[in-house]
Parts: sequence; structure tokens; C-alpha cells
Amino acid sequence: MSSVREWVDDCVSKEIRNVPHKPKGAVNIIVYDNTNVPPAGAYTVGDRVRSAFNTHESLTFWWKLGSLIDQVRGFADYSVPAATWDEAFRGIKEAVAAEADKTGEPATIASLQFWGHGSPGAAYMGSASGGVLRASTLNTGGQFHTAAREVAGLMHPKEGHVWFRCCMPFQGASGQAFATAAASAFQAPVVGHTFTIHALQSGTRVLQPGQRPDWDEDEGIHKRGKRKGQDVLSGPLRTRTVTMFRLYPPMDNGRLILPAGLSALVLRGLSKIADD
Repeated sequence: MSSVREWVDDCVSKEIRNVPHKPKGAVNIIVYDNTNVPPAGAYTVGDRVRSAFNTHESLTFWWKLGSLIDQVRGFADYSVPAATWDEAFRGIKEAVAAEADKTGEPATIASLQFWGHGSPGAAYMGSASGGVLRASTLNTGGQFHTAAREVAGLMHPKEGHVWFRCCMPFQGASGQAFATAAASAFQAPVVGHTFTIHALQSGTRVLQPGQRPDWDEDEGIHKRGKRKGQDVLSGPLRTRTVTMFRLYPPMDNGRLILPAGLSALVLRGLSKIADD
């Protein structure tokens, strides 16, 4: 029975468990765009149905629900709704301060996720009027450089990472520039996507501080046919696809991302062979 229990424990993925990715004293924070709501006066059933099919009027509900589910699953310690990037950065610092006050010990950030809209080379929190996170605003002298560096000082030195869970922030030359600037500003591994994402999230790319992007600039773009040049929708067979249920990002750089439970099973099998 103990061997079965060990096997189950090995196969419980890092997508559902907090260890070893959240060290003692560290917190996981989800920041989501709270401006994607039905317009004022949208009260009828027809209004609500129409809003449900408009991503700029319905996603806040799903982001808020998702962050609550992640709290129930034991992943997210704090959820921060934000209408602007200034509000997002302020909320992050307040969450870390609240954790330190609660425990009486210094707190750091293990996982920091931004849920909002994106485009090649950019991530949004609210409308563009609230500022856009891109290479130019993260680099020295940029609008959000100081705020990002302040958050960098709160990141856990080993497990800390930043995940931009939005559409296409790492796509193209501008996306690679954004990834490079973000890794430098946050002084931590950054994760983003080269595809349009939904429940499936493809092109999940990772960049460490000081590294250069190694993915193709045209990843996430149709290369041929009548849709040539258009953005590609995430799918199960696309490169480096994860699901919306994944908690921790894959930190390797391989083309294929195995479900973490399957990875555990494979690793256990390999260790058995080695032991024999």
C-alpha cells in the first residue's frame, strides 16, 4: 500500500500542489483585469447573453472566479483586481505587506501571474489609457520601470517567477523585446505566450534574466495558406500548450510540455529502471 501511496504522491502534479514551488514565507499572487464587465444598464437576459460572447465584457467574471478557485485549491494566497498597471503594482506590494503583517516575518513572492489582455509585445491591465506594459515602459526610464524593480525586490530569489497569462505578449520581435525587458526589470524568470490563448494556452515561453529569446519570431502566426500572417489560436497540438487549470508554469524550454502528473510517472519509471 505504501508503494501505491508513493506513486500517487509522485503523480500529484505541481499544478495542484504548492511544494516545493512555494517556500516558507513566500506567497502566490494573481492580478486580474477588473474592467471587462458588462456596460452600465446591461440588465436584461439578452444583454447578459451578448456580453457573455464579448471577451471585453465577460472575462472579469471568469478571471475572478478562476482566482477564487485557485485560492480554494491552495495555490493563490492573494487575488488583486486592477484597472490600471499602477493599481496592479500597488496591490502586489500591499499583498506582500499584508502577509508580513499576518505572519510577523518578511514575505516574498513565489508566483506572480497577470491575467488580462495582450498583443504582440504588450500586456494590458484595463484599457490602454491605464498604461501598457511593453519593453519601452519596462526599460530604464520607462513608465513602469521603477514599479517593476520594486516588485523585483520582493521576489523569492530561487522560486520567484512572473507569468503573463494573456494573448501573444511574447510573439514577434516586439514580443521578444518585451520578454527581455520584463526578465531584466523583474530580475526573475518571465513566462508568456506567443499564441492567442483561451482554455488552452499555447506557445508558453520562458526567459531567464540575461538570456536571449530562443523561439522563432513568427511563432503563433500562420505561415501559409489563406490565413497567412494571421494569429494562431491555441490548440492541444500546438507547441508548448498548457491548460487554464495549470498553476505553475513549465520552466523548461522543450517543445513539448507533458502534463506534470505524467512527467512524474515517467520519472518514477526511469528511477525504477536505474534502481534495478
